Amino acid sequence: MKHDWKFVLTLLFSVAGVGVPVLLWQADQSSKSLTIQLETMISLQPGGQDVIAGIEISADGVYLEHPHLVVFEIRNDGSKPIPAADFESPVSIQLVSETTVARANVSGKEPKDIEATLLNERQGITLKPTLLNPGDTISVTVITSGAPPIFESKARIVGISNVVLEDGAEKKPNRIKLTLLLFGSILSFVSSSLMSDFMVEPKGIFLRRRAAAFVGIVAVFPGVIALQMFLERIEVQGFWYQILSYLILMIPVGFIARALNRSEHANALSK
Repeated sequence: MKHDWKFVLTLLFSVAGVGVPVLLWQADQSSKSLTIQLETMISLQPGGQDVIAGIEISADGVYLEHPHLVVFEIRNDGSKPIPAADFESPVSIQLVSETTVARANVSGKEPKDIEATLLNERQGITLKPTLLNPGDTISVTVITSGAPPIFESKARIVGISNVVLEDGAEKKPNRIKLTLLLFGSILSFVSSSLMSDFMVEPKGIFLRRRAAAFVGIVAVFPGVIALQMFLERIEVQGFWYQILSYLILMIPVGFIARALNRSEHANALSK
């Protein structure tokens, strides 16, 4: 049985070119990480309510001025657990505006057995340290009174340099950007595939093999970055799901590269 070693070498070169950047990308996400995301912030006072006599919003009999409902999501988005002992200071979300916390409570937990205890203060909330395994999520709902709320987060955790409060309510997928990211990754992988063909059979292109290898490997990196950003935007998570996405994308990439190089390759062989 005759083996097509040229095809095997091309495949190995392509897999190596993609695998190294993916592993580097994954390694960057393998450390401890904790995110606090503002999921929702809506006003509970409809426009024009002030002119309707006798209608007001209150909590426990206390009038709320311009109340807002805010939902936060606290999530371990790394790949390592965060033990309670690693918290030098707890996760705290504080108000920096002329606003007070009227009520706050833990509104959701994933998984359900997380021990989440919330401490309420007039100017913020504090989550008591608890074990957070990778993927664990705690949702907190807050009702405020006063000016439109502005928050900041504080926490000191071993192995995490900074815990940033992200405004997820304003992050919406942009279809044009997603299309450009996917298109850019395809172009990059096609360029790398063309160079991998030359590495196996150096005819028709005036490049040394080592130069072709360099160009091919470098061409992979923009494609990996663009595709990783695309997968993150559409919330494709998990190492093997991402590898599967790469393998699926390699099918049209291979056809495009072969179509682009077919005529030149045939002319080179005829000489």
